[in-house]
Amino acid sequence: MFGGSWAGRDLDFQTMRAYEHVRTAIDELVTGLQGYGANIRKFARDMEDTDTGAGTSLTTRRQAIENVEGCTTTGDFHDNPNVCEVPSSDGGDN
Repeated sequence: MFGGSWAGRDLDFQTMRAYEHVRTAIDELVTGLQGYGANIRKFARDMEDTDTGAGTSLTTRRQAIENVEGCTTTGDFHDNPNVCEVPSSDGGDN
């Protein structure tokens, strides 16, 4: 490629080594970017799951609050005509 002299053969050898290093680096870059893409997709799925779970939890809590709202309308807990059960600690009914 660079001639038959010792310097030409050495330059050819060094060029091939450099090419191999660049090729290896590009292969590693592609592998890393594929892993990065997989992590981003997993993050997006996890974020969606978290949002859905939080929404469900908040809806359950809101419903529990609305269920006992009528128990507190008079402002006087001693003379309240409504009979309400205290919700359980998980936000559901007893």
